[in-house]
Amino acid sequence: MWGTRINNALGDAELSGGGKAFSIGLSVTLIALAVAAVVARLRRHPVAERIATIFAWVSIGVWVIRLPMILIADHSVGFKVVHGLLGLVAISLAAIVLWGLRPRVNVPLPDEQVSATAMESSDHAGRR
Repeated sequence: MWGTRINNALGDAELSGGGKAFSIGLSVTLIALAVAAVVARLRRHPVAERIATIFAWVSIGVWVIRLPMILIADHSVGFKVVHGLLGLVAISLAAIVLWGLRPRVNVPLPDEQVSATAMESSDHAGRR
């Protein structure tokens, strides 16, 4: 998706030099984050989760900003629908990544809580 954006930015005669630089820079950044996240995960590198988290939040941020801009701009309905779907899919995938990376809390099962409480009580009773 972002590779196509680079190609479109380079070929857009109406886009200013600064606009092209921003579009290309943003696209390259997102591609680099995606590649880094995949490579780090495949190599089981300790920073894999941090890179995936950064990539997910940047993706969400880009689409939260860009979608309203696209929807109010003078684009065709088809363009708006396609980009709306792309944005929703990207945000959804990022949310899935963030959900999968959330910290997990070990909550003891009810039976484990009862037996742990009973053990603590017997420990305290023996010390008295």
